[in-house]
Amino acid sequence: MRKIKGRLSEDRVEGFLKNRGFEVLARNYRKVFGEIDLIAYKDGEVWFVEVKTYNPTFKPLDKMDPKKLARMLKVAGCFMEERGISARARMFLAIVKGEKVNFVEIDAW
Repeated sequence: MRKIKGRLSEDRVEGFLKNRGFEVLARNYRKVFGEIDLIAYKDGEVWFVEVKTYNPTFKPLDKMDPKKLARMLKVAGCFMEERGISARARMFLAIVKGEKVNFVEIDAW
């Protein structure tokens, strides 16, 4: 059930980004040390997005602990290097609550 909700939330965020002119470069981009749910590009910026489904029992930002962020940064660096991308990079937490998608920028760099 949790994986199904996660996939549905990722679908919603992907559609949200595409509807706003983003090109989705990767979904569930994995390395041995971590994974990033969505990677998108628009206007010279690469967005690395962690998707969370809203749950009233915890705050989504609580799921972005320093270890998780460090793993995401390492994975993001690998992606940029592998693709030869030198664009500005930004990290976001996308919180999906029903039909709504809210983005919180993570000060990672």
